[in-house]
Amino acid sequence: MTHEWVEQKNKEYHEQFKDYPQALVDEWNRIPEWAKNTIDRRVVDVEIKLFEALAKLNEEPDSFDVHRLVAETDSGSFFVKWYINHDIESGADPDEALKKISKEFEKLRDMAEKYEEFLEYKDRYLEAEDRIMEFDGDIIITDPCYLSHNMSNDERRKFECCDISSHGIIGIESNTYYGDWGCTTFVPETKVKLGEFCADAGMVCAADLVSVLKFNPKYNDHLEKPWCATWIKNFKGVVRIAIDENKERWPAYIVHVVGHGVNKETGETIEFDTVQTGL
Repeated sequence: MTHEWVEQKNKEYHEQFKDYPQALVDEWNRIPEWAKNTIDRRVVDVEIKLFEALAKLNEEPDSFDVHRLVAETDSGSFFVKWYINHDIESGADPDEALKKISKEFEKLRDMAEKYEEFLEYKDRYLEAEDRIMEFDGDIIITDPCYLSHNMSNDERRKFECCDISSHGIIGIESNTYYGDWGCTTFVPETKVKLGEFCADAGMVCAADLVSVLKFNPKYNDHLEKPWCATWIKNFKGVVRIAIDENKERWPAYIVHVVGHGVNKETGETIEFDTVQTGL
C-alpha cells in the first residue's frame, strides 16, 4: 500500500473512536436499571466512572479496562442465575429471560469489543505500508530468520528478525500475514522462474548479500539451500515488498516482492515478482 493510502485509512480508523470512551458511558446510561442489576455492578460501575473521568480529561483508558466491560456484559458472564431462577419460580422461560437481558447489552458489548481492539491496534494500517529500498549488488529474498543460519544458538537468540538493519544488514523486512509459506520468484513478462524462497517465522525480507555475509560469514543458503533463498546477482535498482489488500476473508493482506532494475555488469533489465506456491 502507498503511504498516502495508509495515512488515510489510519485517519478514518481513528475517526471512528473520536467520541470514546464517552460513547460507552452514554450507551451504559441508556440501558434500563433492571438489566444493569443482573450483572456485577461492583465491577462495571467502577469502569464506567473511570471512563467518565477519562473522557473529561480527553484521555484513553487501558484496553484491559474495556475488556472487563466486554467480559462482564457477555451472556456467559451474567450474574443471571438468581434472576433466571426467580423467573422460573414465577413460571417464566429461563432461555427467554437470558435473551432479554443479553439484548439490552448487545450494542454496548459490540462497541466495547471494537474499542478494545482499537486500543490494542491503533496503528493497524501502518503495518500495511509497502517497504521500499534501492539496492546495488547481489540480493537475496528469504525469511530473515534464516540469515542467522549456522550461527551459535546464543547468537541466533540475539538476532532480531523484525529489525535486520540493527544488525548492520542492508534490507527491508515484512510480516507475510499468511504465516509460513513457500514462494517462487519469476520474471513477470515471461514467467521464467528465477528461484524460490520460504518462510519459517512468518516473515520475508530482501537483503544485500554482502551485508548479510558481513553479519554472518557462515551464511550459505544461497549456495546450498536454494529452496530457502532466491539469489539475484548484480542487481541495481529498487525492490518493493508490496502489501496489497486481500479481497478474501483471510489473511488481511497479500504480500509479494517486486524488483525493477538492471544487471549492473551487463546493463540488461532485471525485473522480478514473487507468488506463493506452497505452504
